[in-house]
Amino acid sequence: MAEPEPEPAASVDPSSYTHKLGKYLFNMGDAPLGTGGYGVTYIAVNEETGEQVAMKMALEQAQQTSAELREVVLQACLSHEFIVPIKDVVYGCVAPTPRNQAAKPRLAVVMEVAGGGELFDEVLNDGGLAEEKAKNFFRQILFAMAYCHNRGIAHRDMKLENLLLTGDKSQCKVCDFGLAKNLSESAFSTILGTAKYVAPEVLGGA
Repeated sequence: MAEPEPEPAASVDPSSYTHKLGKYLFNMGDAPLGTGGYGVTYIAVNEETGEQVAMKMALEQAQQTSAELREVVLQACLSHEFIVPIKDVVYGCVAPTPRNQAAKPRLAVVMEVAGGGELFDEVLNDGGLAEEKAKNFFRQILFAMAYCHNRGIAHRDMKLENLLLTGDKSQCKVCDFGLAKNLSESAFSTILGTAKYVAPEVLGGA
């Protein structure tokens, strides 16, 4: 029996995008999907396949930081239905470079697009969550965290802004492993995380 023909790649018009990093096209002038201490996330398109992705691009600098590398390594090792997966990692200069500005290499982590936005916005817009919906999301978060802990990884920055919803808003997925740490490393001594979310026992040095 003959193998089915592969689906042709979707047509992408590069002229409709202002910037490019590797094989990913995006509009830097568009409102980002999110911003953080280590970078900003844009909607981008793979020019080879036409696939829409979320590209988290490091803040412009001469070289990537250890925190950014740690996020890439740790999250790339994870594969779970309730964790946003990494599709690709790109390191290079964004083109075109603004006039009179030297091009600097950027590290970018390419992930799937979670079309439902942040759980934070869902809670804020709805004035809270119905009990059944909250229970369902909490169950998914626990499964994701159990998976990470079984592999010796602590997220260390769990909050509503780091939980993304699928397009139908039936699932939430953990993202942003920028403060994550391998549990096999030296004992934790630094208080990290977002102030309003840090557990009392962490602040107490427990």
